[in-house]
Amino acid sequence: MKILFVCDHNVLRSQLASALFNKLACKHYSVSAGIIASNAGKRPGDVDSNVPAIMSSLGLNTVGNKVKKLTRQMVNSADIIIVMADSEWPDYLKSSGKGRTWGITDEQPYSKTVEEIKERVDALIQELG
Repeated sequence: MKILFVCDHNVLRSQLASALFNKLACKHYSVSAGIIASNAGKRPGDVDSNVPAIMSSLGLNTVGNKVKKLTRQMVNSADIIIVMADSEWPDYLKSSGKGRTWGITDEQPYSKTVEEIKERVDALIQELG
């Protein structure tokens, strides 16, 4: 099963959820994207500067991680879409019927965000089997 994790900018929440999911899920795969997909003040494609340290502390590799903008093709190819975004969902996401909302914010300090994502990812993996 293919899971698509979506947040506003694809610089922290969705990237972290996808990396954790891919590390822990044996039979499933995920990707991530952002509805807006930007990181103000950074070079295009750069993740949040906190992401490498956060992911490294969880044993996750960030090499090659880039910000990706959500596309219709991503939505069409996913089986389940987990949305952690405050932004308005594009019509093609709304009408897909695949979206599930996780009300997780990325306010600093990020430790609460990381714990919430870990708990939700674990629960999703248990649900999927």
